[in-house]
Amino acid sequence: MVRHKGIVKFAYVRQFLAGCETYFIAPTAWYYVRSLGQNELFLALMLSSFNISAVIGGPLFGRIVDWIGHPRLVFLFACWLKVISYILYSINISAFFPLVGRLVSGLGSGGSVAVILGQVAIQTDVEERGTIFVLIEAAYCVGATVGPGVGSFIAFDVTIWGWHINQGNSPGIILAIVWSVFFIVTILLPKDIWIEKGTVEKQIVSEDEGRTTDDRTFTENDPKGDRRLTEIHPKGDRILAEYDLNVDRHLTKDVAIADPEDDRIKPSGHRTVVDLDDESKTKIEWNSRIFCLLYLTFASEFFSSTATFYVPVLALNHFHLELIYVKLLFLNCTLFTVLVFILFSLASDYFDERKLFLVALLMQIAAISVLTWIGFSWDHITSAQNYMLLLYICLGMPYFAFPFGNSILSKITDARNASFYQGVSYASMQSGILISRVVVSFVNTKESLIIYCFVLMFLWLLGLIWFAVHYKQFVASEEKHQ
Repeated sequence: MVRHKGIVKFAYVRQFLAGCETYFIAPTAWYYVRSLGQNELFLALMLSSFNISAVIGGPLFGRIVDWIGHPRLVFLFACWLKVISYILYSINISAFFPLVGRLVSGLGSGGSVAVILGQVAIQTDVEERGTIFVLIEAAYCVGATVGPGVGSFIAFDVTIWGWHINQGNSPGIILAIVWSVFFIVTILLPKDIWIEKGTVEKQIVSEDEGRTTDDRTFTENDPKGDRRLTEIHPKGDRILAEYDLNVDRHLTKDVAIADPEDDRIKPSGHRTVVDLDDESKTKIEWNSRIFCLLYLTFASEFFSSTATFYVPVLALNHFHLELIYVKLLFLNCTLFTVLVFILFSLASDYFDERKLFLVALLMQIAAISVLTWIGFSWDHITSAQNYMLLLYICLGMPYFAFPFGNSILSKITDARNASFYQGVSYASMQSGILISRVVVSFVNTKESLIIYCFVLMFLWLLGLIWFAVHYKQFVASEEKHQ
């Protein structure tokens, strides 16, 4: 059961906008950079600057939220950075402004993703968390599908007070407006959808919640945070239970006044521990399981970005396909991705994330095999290879491992550090994108492609063995989840 469904719906909207944003910028980036008198090297620097700052922003903002609390304020600050970033991106008097704009945008993206995914992790039950993370990533995919279509119809060519707005900086103007609206909506949202760190809520509830006759709320001083005590009188019977809204735990106290026939406190279905007030802040934990998930997230995004970057190069330069066919490859891949996301969300009701995560990994291993076949048949171009290219991008481009990895990560780590770990996972994903773009740019011959494929196979084999070693440990312990 989700404690506040608003946070999940809000996460869907945020990731949908993120998907639109990515493909608003990418199609016009080269046109914009060229109009500023810059070359391809500057284009790569500008696009990569987003990933670099996102790698920093995710863990940084996540740690701030976990340490001092106030996720709403931190999230608002990250959204404000997004607005400022696209105002800067739109200033076309110098190439310096779009470069700085992309840097600031990556910082805001990393921060907002860390906060929102951290909130989802601590506000959702273990059983449904995998489905929610998959749907959040599906929202991003839908945004990535809608973005290019909408962006192709929205372009300005006007001059306002000497500021020329054209096809290059139009996306920046549009995104500045979109993120401004999102920023205002975030301010207007109910504050109770955010779980503040350090706030412990006590509730006195009835065994039979349907017979509540009276309730009172007052504040009790606590050296480690304010506590709100809610007292409910169901025909004279009272039960005292303490809920920690910040760490996804249901804490039961040894203080209860109940019917003599049954003096037990019913569990909530959340994690149960003896007491949380002994230590309000926890140290960051690093172990082999966490590093394994981060490695697989990095490797998955590394290969997904390889497919995204390399397919147009292969299609245009090697297979000599027309641009329209390249667009159709990506369109079919996007539709396939949405379909598989839907299937994964349905399957997550019947299978745990570990099995689905393994399926996502095997899909990419199959794609590596297809790419290897393309490498060996490099000198013999046939129509069959066009279909193999479609199969390759459909299996290789989607980022299915990221949501399942996030869900598993939230279960094996302390929820009081949820935003930090989600931020680190996001940083791993962005690192994979950044490094893959650099590495794959050197893969332009048959020999280099075959070597690259064998390196990928080795890395994936290492990841699968590592995953298999910890497979049974990728579940919430009884102490943390009950």
